[in-house]
Amino acid sequence: PFASHPTIRVLRGSLGGGVIKLAVSDERPRRFSGPARVYDSRDSALAGLRNGEIQPGEVVCLAGIGLRGGPGMGLTSAFIFALDGAGLGGKCAVVTDGQMSGLVNKGIVVGEVSPEAATGGPLGLVRDGDPITIDLDRQTLDLDVDPAELDRRRAAFTPPAPSGEGGWLAVYERTVGDLPDGATLASD
Repeated sequence: PFASHPTIRVLRGSLGGGVIKLAVSDERPRRFSGPARVYDSRDSALAGLRNGEIQPGEVVCLAGIGLRGGPGMGLTSAFIFALDGAGLGGKCAVVTDGQMSGLVNKGIVVGEVSPEAATGGPLGLVRDGDPITIDLDRQTLDLDVDPAELDRRRAAFTPPAPSGEGGWLAVYERTVGDLPDGATLASD
């Protein structure tokens, strides 16, 4: 009740749709543009952070950890807290198809991006160095890459192999739908 602005925003654009949670008293920049730094898991992103790969001004993309890619919605909060602890929380943005805890409200962090990377969504087509722009006022999330190049990448996209697990996890991997549709299971 004390916020002078909406504290949850849905962003949409050429990178898909995602959610950002803002603090009640929010001083973060309203717009962030930078080159992508892409990782395919929270653990590989943590290793990249430890190895000094992540630089101020980058948009860190944690792709392939959404509903189907996880499998299950991967939690990315540990990486976001580590990024903040490394002094990069307000100097980098994060875009992920995973989820984050309700405590994540530092820097620009866009989660639950859909369609997710594992299903061939735009986040799965991002390469290191691709320009990404996040604009909170316009509520946009854009990958600034030529559409013809994205078509080439989409044509070459191969979905990740199933986890190899059996039972209900195998059924889940084959049938789970996108998050905006309720992540329901469809019949085989």
